[in-house]
Amino acid sequence: MPTCEICDVPGAYTPYGQGHCAGCHLTWSGLAVCHCAECHLTFGSITGFDAHLTSSDEDFRHRTVEELRERGYTLNAKGFYTRQGNIAWIPQGAPLKA
Repeated sequence: MPTCEICDVPGAYTPYGQGHCAGCHLTWSGLAVCHCAECHLTFGSITGFDAHLTSSDEDFRHRTVEELRERGYTLNAKGFYTRQGNIAWIPQGAPLKA
């Protein structure tokens, strides 16, 4: 059984070019994909990742899934939280409109 080169966990092998979380052992690929190593949610864009963090210094925390849904984020087929209109939301193979 292959072992992850990052966290040495048997079976958590990460092929070259993929991201990997040593906390939850999720793997992903994509230049704009962001994974939170604290709450283990994955986002289809940096904007989505930033939106899951509160901006108040007094109440800095990670937003809940319910709060993300209220802001228009949904889980896409790849397991990333995105908003409609984000390129990560578009199904693979779908024609892109100019």
